[in-house]
Amino acid sequence: PDLKPCPGSPAVRILLKNPDNIKVYAAQATAQNGVGVAEGSLVLDERAPLGTYVIAAEGTYDPDLLAEMEVAVDEYVLPKFEVTVTPTEEFLLPKSKTLSGVVSAVYSYGEQ
Repeated sequence: PDLKPCPGSPAVRILLKNPDNIKVYAAQATAQNGVGVAEGSLVLDERAPLGTYVIAAEGTYDPDLLAEMEVAVDEYVLPKFEVTVTPTEEFLLPKSKTLSGVVSAVYSYGEQ
């Protein structure tokens, strides 16, 4: 609550709740190197429902210590882009073996 690392290496319980508020993951983690930071990872099943998930950390040494964060899980959609080829020569002879030019791609939201 005071935004300071906990003394020692306290354990925290990590919970993940799906959009239906069902607990789908629980684990205990211990802060590393005495700095009050714990890490972990989880890969959701491809059949997991899309929506807003809640990640919660509960202090095992202090039950009143609780931090929560909402995370949006959406279907990944590849960004759309347009590819343009600009030849360096205006004409190409039939016996030419190479074609030179500049290729550029622009995402639909304007970045190159």
